[in-house]
Amino acid sequence: PEMAVKYFSYEGERVLDPFAGSFTSAIAAKKLNRVGLGIEINKTMFKSVIEKRVIQEFNGRTDLEEFDI
Repeated sequence: PEMAVKYFSYEGERVLDPFAGSFTSAIAAKKLNRVGLGIEINKTMFKSVIEKRVIQEFNGRTDLEEFDI
């Protein structure tokens, strides 16, 4: 996902991943100075993985927001 984010978006833009899973695209977006947005329908299965990966990648600093629809 990092290559796709880099080549198909500009810094500051939003990058949407409608099938976020473990949020690899959103993490790549953050590293490349984009705003990563991820949607995951099965939140209970992936929530702990997402939180762990985001915290691990950014040394405990997160801008992670969670919304229920």
